[in-house]
Amino acid sequence: METLKAVTYELFIFVFVDFFGYRQQVVTTVYKPVYLSSPLVTKKALANHVLDFNRTPVTVDQESSSEVLVPTETATVIENTAQLFLSPVVAFDSVVATLKYGQSLSILNSSNRWYEVDYNGQKGWILRDSVTINNIHPIFKYGQTYDSSSKETAKLRSYIEDAFAGNVVDVPLTDVEYVTYRLLKKGRSIAWGNLRPRTAGLWQNLLRGQEDVHMSIVPKTDSIMEYISEDDVGHIVYVDAVFPDESILISEIGFPDLGQYSERTLLKDEWREFRPVFIDVA
Repeated sequence: METLKAVTYELFIFVFVDFFGYRQQVVTTVYKPVYLSSPLVTKKALANHVLDFNRTPVTVDQESSSEVLVPTETATVIENTAQLFLSPVVAFDSVVATLKYGQSLSILNSSNRWYEVDYNGQKGWILRDSVTINNIHPIFKYGQTYDSSSKETAKLRSYIEDAFAGNVVDVPLTDVEYVTYRLLKKGRSIAWGNLRPRTAGLWQNLLRGQEDVHMSIVPKTDSIMEYISEDDVGHIVYVDAVFPDESILISEIGFPDLGQYSERTLLKDEWREFRPVFIDVA
């Protein structure tokens, strides 16, 4: 029976090939090599056709390459000014951007002492010593006191370039430093010029009439609230939110004690008792 089936099949092929020009198409799978640049992956990942872009980078064999690729992450400038170069070499007229302390960059690649980065769409190379992948922003905890030796105090004063010389005079973190930091994080700054001193309680007088500075008795989110206490001491706080019932959420340094961080929600009747002025920096 099997012999009969085989003969019938051969006869069928003979008729179609010789009389009708039919040719059986044979599908051949061709495997082409796959070349990967960054990030590096394991053989297992390749076999499963899965590329894990968040895994720990694999060290490249030093004989084949001196470069170690890194997954995309964020770096922050830690110098007052840092240059972004066209290529990973310091050469004449090759700076494509000048960056300031605290600006964030996306790391695209790594080569020796350089990072290839993206800064707001501008790609270039920056020296590793000019940036850090650690968080440079202070993290405040409710009720904790931040004196001059605190790491969070150091981070904040570096961010504002120690504008009030808090490090020099060795004092706990102050309300004016905290508010200045919050403004800078929002991309806002005050053109103080030579106006001094800038202690709390004097801001509304020093800034009155200045361009891009608006004052009101009505609170606004991301504004500054300044008031004078009953014992004639000035204080400023940052307004984090204003709610429909006109209560406000504030954060501050120096309440109830020097250097202490606090967050409070004040009802409308409560904050009005301070007779505050709200300063909005555009």
